[in-house]
Amino acid sequence: MKQYADLHNHLYGSITSEFLYEIGRSNPSPRWEIFTNSYQQYFGKKISTETFFEDYKDPDSFRKLYLFNHCGPFPEFQAKFNLIIALSKFDPAEIALVATRIVEDQFRQGVTYGEYRVMYSPFETEQGIYDKTLAACEGLARGEEKTGGFAKLAVSLHRDGDVFREYSIYKDLMEKNSLIRDYLVGLDFCYIEEGFPPKEKRNFQDGGGG
Repeated sequence: MKQYADLHNHLYGSITSEFLYEIGRSNPSPRWEIFTNSYQQYFGKKISTETFFEDYKDPDSFRKLYLFNHCGPFPEFQAKFNLIIALSKFDPAEIALVATRIVEDQFRQGVTYGEYRVMYSPFETEQGIYDKTLAACEGLARGEEKTGGFAKLAVSLHRDGDVFREYSIYKDLMEKNSLIRDYLVGLDFCYIEEGFPPKEKRNFQDGGGG
C-alpha cells in the first residue's frame, strides 16, 4: 500500500460515520440544539431528535447529514459539522479514544504520519485545556504504539479571540508536561475567515507571541 503524510487532519472531522454513529448512540445527552437549529436554518430541514438514530441508521444517509462536499459559505459547513459537535461529549476520555481510533483507521488507509487539529471553546478553562490536550496526546501515543505510525497534535486558535493569551497557555502546557511537549507540534487559526484578514495577525506571526 502506498504511504502518506497527512498534515491537515481535523481530529473529530476524521471520524468515520460508523464510529460517529456509535459515539452518538452511547451519549446519554447529545447537545441536539447545536445541530438541529443551524441545520434547519441553512438547509431548510427539521430533524427529529426523538427518532434520529432510527431515521439515519443507514450509514450513507447518516453521512450525508455532516459530509460537506459542495461549494458554499462557511456557515453551511459549520451547520453540518455541528452534528459531530452535538453527538460527542468532547471530554478527556472520549478525546483519547477518538485520537487512538483515528490513528488506527488512517494507518490502515496508508497514513503513516498525521497531524491532527483540535479546537476548544473560547470559554474553556485553562484546566480544561490542559486535561483535553493531554488526553489527545495520550490517545495519539497509544495509536502510535498500536500501529507503528507517527501522529502529532496541532491546536487551533480562535481568529476572533486573544491569540496571545491562548499561545501563552500552550507554551506553559509544553513546559509543564513532557508528553504535550513531544506531541504538540503546531498551531493554526480556526473559525470564520471573513472579517479577519491575515495581516491583522502580523504581530503574532512575526514573533509577538513570544
